[in-house]
Amino acid sequence: MQFRSIASSSAGNCNRVVHGGDSLLLDCGVPAGRLIKKGIRMKGFSGGLITHSHKDHCKAAKELLKRAVDIYCLEDTAKAIGIEKHHRTHFLTPEMHYQIGCFKVVPFYAVHDVPCINFYIETPTRERMCYITDTAYVPAVFPGLDIIALEINSDPETLYATDVNPVRRRRVRLNHMGLDTALTFLRENVTQKLREVHILHMSNDNANAERILNAVRAVVGVPVYVCEE
Repeated sequence: MQFRSIASSSAGNCNRVVHGGDSLLLDCGVPAGRLIKKGIRMKGFSGGLITHSHKDHCKAAKELLKRAVDIYCLEDTAKAIGIEKHHRTHFLTPEMHYQIGCFKVVPFYAVHDVPCINFYIETPTRERMCYITDTAYVPAVFPGLDIIALEINSDPETLYATDVNPVRRRRVRLNHMGLDTALTFLRENVTQKLREVHILHMSNDNANAERILNAVRAVVGVPVYVCEE
């Protein structure tokens, strides 16, 4: 299993997970043309998983459907995007197990200001990962993760040092995962199987990349990558 970030910022989020010749798109917040320019073939995807209806995570959903990529998301998300009646749109129920290509996918609820889910993904060879973004916290502990892709949107020192409107600062804290919460999650989910961590959706204004990177490395003891393209 390989995790690859295509884009990870408030301007657009798009990632993919690959196993053998199979792959899943994780969010589609950038134009499909950008994927094509990177040499990514639309026909190579078993499906596209969308976490929620904010444009930076679903901008290309309609375009992907036109290119015959099946989309998987909450029914509320599909309705908000306007794709609920398309024959390639599939509604997901949190905590249910789905087989999408070679992958077993289990969506679970996220804590955000619109209906939102994150994903646990497992391959036939029992490699496991979680994809977590746009959530204030995750109460679950996952068995034997190989890869963790985790939002760390802010760190307290930067968030409270910057001249952020109090209303915006509150929204960041209630809807996105900060460093302290992420470190708690990581401590609870680090096992000997873990081989890499990918930091997603880091804010340009409310986060210090070096501070976050050093803090995560100290906890996990495996390679850590900041996804910021």
